Amino acid sequence: MQVEDYEPIAQQCARRYASDDAEREELAQLARIGIWLALENDASLPRAHAVTVGLDAIRASFRKQSARMRTPPGGTLLELQEPISDDGSLTLEDVVGKDDGPGQDELLAELHVQLRSRFCARYM
Repeated sequence: MQVEDYEPIAQQCARRYASDDAEREELAQLARIGIWLALENDASLPRAHAVTVGLDAIRASFRKQSARMRTPPGGTLLELQEPISDDGSLTLEDVVGKDDGPGQDELLAELHVQLRSRFCARYM
């Protein structure tokens, strides 16, 4: 069988998760790719299994997208209690949301250097 034979299944899988026509077409394409890869392994892919494969491909895309949204560049999170000054006496929690005070410019400059070294090093 060919991928085209499974088109109704790809559309059915996409309709379960799509909120509009454009998203439905993108999700159907993900389902088609999953089915196509499964057909490479087993040319007699049962239709019931094709539904599972199509839905799994769509769900995997959602998981991947949500993981990207949760993880900042560099793959690590900056903790509020983590020291940001060289001597370790100042944390991000001490700076965030505070009004301008004496030395605020120096603190912000130090924070900028710390964040840049931590998250931008791999892109420079």
